[in-house]
Amino acid sequence: MKGSKVLKLLFLVGVLTLALGAGQAMAQSIQFQVSATVGRYCSIDATALGFGGYNPLDTAPVLANSTISIRCTRGTTAYIALNDGTHGARQMDAGTGLTLGYELFQDNARLVAWGTGAARYQYSATNSASHDIPVYGRVPAGQDVPEGNYTDTVTATIEF
Repeated sequence: MKGSKVLKLLFLVGVLTLALGAGQAMAQSIQFQVSATVGRYCSIDATALGFGGYNPLDTAPVLANSTISIRCTRGTTAYIALNDGTHGARQMDAGTGLTLGYELFQDNARLVAWGTGAARYQYSATNSASHDIPVYGRVPAGQDVPEGNYTDTVTATIEF
């Protein structure tokens, strides 16, 4: 009997301990910071500008367009510069020693030249989506050049 009373007493103590312990759960809270630093970033891509056929006997210039695509962090102001090409002064070369001149512009009317320094294109990013900027090209009429495949490479640089 004594053993049975002891078991009952131990059982009762266990139940009371569980009941009292469950009602008196302890808790502690702490706050912590979460942070990130967003920098200014931009990327640039461009499509080739192909003028197609050029007839030196025509009196009209040859016009063509291409696209520069940029993507910048929201709120970033960027400047896109186009250099004078690998042959300098916007000249295409066919390996003949003679060059075929061309011009690049920021506007469809071909009044605002596109280059470096003050002739850069300015863009202000209102969001981080890709933005396409047209490049308007012109090969002036009346250039006395021999037949050939004339090429040049222009470097587009984005400063931000």
